Amino acid sequence: MTRLSLSGGALLFFLILAGCAEQESAPIGLFPDAPVIVLGLDTFRGDHLHAGGKKDIRTPHLDDLAADGVRFARCQSTAPWTAPAFASLLTGLTPYRHGYVGGRYLRLGEESTTLAEYLRDEDYATGAVVSIDWLTVDYGMGQGFDEHTFMRTNKRKNGHLITDRGLGFARANADHPFLLFLHYFDAHAPYTPPPSFDRMYYKGDPAGPGEPLVDFLKSPRNQLLNEANRAHMYDWLEGVTDPEFPIRQYAAGISYVDHEVGRVVAGLKAAGLYDQALIIVVGDHGEHLGEHDLYYTHALPWQEAVHVPLIIKWPEGRLAGAREELPFASLDVLPTVFG
Repeated sequence: MTRLSLSGGALLFFLILAGCAEQESAPIGLFPDAPVIVLGLDTFRGDHLHAGGKKDIRTPHLDDLAADGVRFARCQSTAPWTAPAFASLLTGLTPYRHGYVGGRYLRLGEESTTLAEYLRDEDYATGAVVSIDWLTVDYGMGQGFDEHTFMRTNKRKNGHLITDRGLGFARANADHPFLLFLHYFDAHAPYTPPPSFDRMYYKGDPAGPGEPLVDFLKSPRNQLLNEANRAHMYDWLEGVTDPEFPIRQYAAGISYVDHEVGRVVAGLKAAGLYDQALIIVVGDHGEHLGEHDLYYTHALPWQEAVHVPLIIKWPEGRLAGAREELPFASLDVLPTVFG
């Protein structure tokens, strides 16, 4: 087993939390038998929370979770893409240590111990519902999960199904400690939010007079490095001339993911699980929306791609409403939970 360590910010935060505790450390750090719910938000920029200052985007449910917990304003992912980022979250290890980095190393090895394995050893029921291949059993990401469901429907934009399946698992295990990991892909390109959210922030004409956006994106003015991907990755923008359109559609996707977070919270409350639950909301990476001449992707580790949201709602209202400004990393979540 590889040794875990805390960053300076994580260590200080944990010491503050420990100072508030009235009981000894237990399997879930300071909260024995607490349900643990991890909501993984794919392609969610850390600067796109309303509570974090992005006032032109509505994220009321995430804002409410932040009010009930701790919002980490400077959380950094370990990588600008899904596989190594979530592998770090679930193992507490850097990509160099867990080895799931891509290319010939496209699988999490069994020598790494996951959050699910730690908790299953403590008699937790463990379940996951994911919507992208990189997080499936085939890539080693099912380690420790009793139930691991891959839901590939509607080009993986299936947040409502992820929520429904996850709440079913929570209700079925309401009388037993459990870990639930839910993965939401809905903010990822192509930016196609469901009808009730489509164009909620865009009122113009995406196909008005002007240069076709696809022509621009396939030109050298776009610094995307992968020429092979450049050929078809922007097909969803055919006919669009207004560069504001994809930016606002991305924002609509963010609000839809927030809506699903709200459904999870409402379901936990209805089942009598919310107050005692440890809820972790975290992104895997962000997205380039034109910064550094990179568009609608997360190709390079600039801040737009590695600054991610992190909210931890502790049981019993512990540290409710706190905001942590110290640098934190998503790989710090696992050792912080266990204390």
